[in-house]
Amino acid sequence: MREDSVQKIVFIVDSIYGIERLGPQILVAIAKEENFIVYFYQADLISEDKLIWQIKEINPDIIAYSVMTFEHKTLHSLNKRLKSELDFISIFGGPHYTFNPEEIYTHQHIDIICVGEGERAFRSFLQCMKDHEDYSKISNLIVRCGNLVKENPVVSLIDDLDEVPFADRKVFLMDEKGRHHLGRTSIVMIGRGCPFKCTYCFNAKYNEIYRENSHRIVRWRSVGNVITEMKKIKSESTIDYFSVVDDAINLLPKDYIYEFCGQYKKEISIPFSAQFRANLIDEDIIKALHEAGMQWANCGIETGDEFVANSILKRRITNEQLVNTFRILNKYSIKNFSQNIIGLPVEDPIGNAFKTIALNIKAKVGYAHFTILLPFPKTPIEKYCTEHGYLPYGGIKQLGDITPSVFTKTILKFPRSKDRERLTNLHKFCGIAVRFPLLIPMIKLLIELPPNRFFQYVYFLFYAYYRSIAPYKIKLSPSLIFRGFKQVLSYLRRHD
Repeated sequence: MREDSVQKIVFIVDSIYGIERLGPQILVAIAKEENFIVYFYQADLISEDKLIWQIKEINPDIIAYSVMTFEHKTLHSLNKRLKSELDFISIFGGPHYTFNPEEIYTHQHIDIICVGEGERAFRSFLQCMKDHEDYSKISNLIVRCGNLVKENPVVSLIDDLDEVPFADRKVFLMDEKGRHHLGRTSIVMIGRGCPFKCTYCFNAKYNEIYRENSHRIVRWRSVGNVITEMKKIKSESTIDYFSVVDDAINLLPKDYIYEFCGQYKKEISIPFSAQFRANLIDEDIIKALHEAGMQWANCGIETGDEFVANSILKRRITNEQLVNTFRILNKYSIKNFSQNIIGLPVEDPIGNAFKTIALNIKAKVGYAHFTILLPFPKTPIEKYCTEHGYLPYGGIKQLGDITPSVFTKTILKFPRSKDRERLTNLHKFCGIAVRFPLLIPMIKLLIELPPNRFFQYVYFLFYAYYRSIAPYKIKLSPSLIFRGFKQVLSYLRRHD
């Protein structure tokens, strides 16, 4: 490690998936505040050999990885190669390591794992590095100390989110061609936390980590803090839209939302989108947000089978509440999207999927987005799938060295073996079935064919148009089509 005052840190993510990743962007901002020289790499945009060569030229003191599950294999391999050629401290964080911190014991090239919210721990770590002090006792960090590993306690969630610096928006240009599939859009989080216990989501497990020492799971920034960040983004870049990516904006207090709407309309005044939870829907809130500039809204339907929704998925939402939500959104001419999951662990997954299609049609959803269930490790749904024979004993990790995807094919086993192929095909046509119900009889015939790449391309083309090009008024061009096709091929090579 160098003895001079200025140290270098390299941030690596596997992919930004066409949008921003606020977690590592906030950590970049912290590193800059602590006067580190910062480099940022997106691994899927550069060959591993070239990336290693560039990092060797930098010779960093720290390499920080932000990792989601199924990205970890690529980044493990990369870090192992780097460790064989350079002397640096590796720190891993993000969702995967929050739920799988034990991997530090089996991967000797991992020096530190950060569990949970990392802003305070990461700043303390950087300060220790600058001052050449011991960082092995920092809360939220699991630290390799020679042949031993020291596990420090996870402390409370950050109650005052205004203390968190704004995400660094210069790491990659928001308006770079091909960067965003949502047009020139910048994403913003107003609050953090979700109190619900949907079995396919990480929130229930995440909240357990903090149950003993945090009195508030749902927290939010001050309106002034949010507006200040949005004004800063507008002044530094060319954007057309904001996307509020809170789990559900209607978890915020009603008075807060009214204050936000007033300030947003006055100070920002460009279109934005938000996500909602149907059992908390309030027409007055929808109206206020619409008048402030909300032009798009997203709400999870997930499944049209109310029994499955509440007994297996633990949604605590009724079909009536879902239909009412989209009725209100349509009343105010708000473009709307639904999120849906097929391939659920039920005896008749095909019948379940068609129930979900039917509910979307009944609710008059603008665009119905469908994904295939991917039971992430340590989620309640993975446990359910394992206990009921849809996954092998030991869960998804027992499937070997695969990189599954919510966009390609199911990994579950069903009572009727043919249902795996039918489901993989049906997934590619679910959104089309909602948009064009008269095609359902033909779709029922198509799903009996062997799965094929053509169906996969149809799915991505439909998704690109109705989720990206049409709502965000992106102009089609040969170069855009070429980049899109190239991205699809790259994705399928990694996940097919």
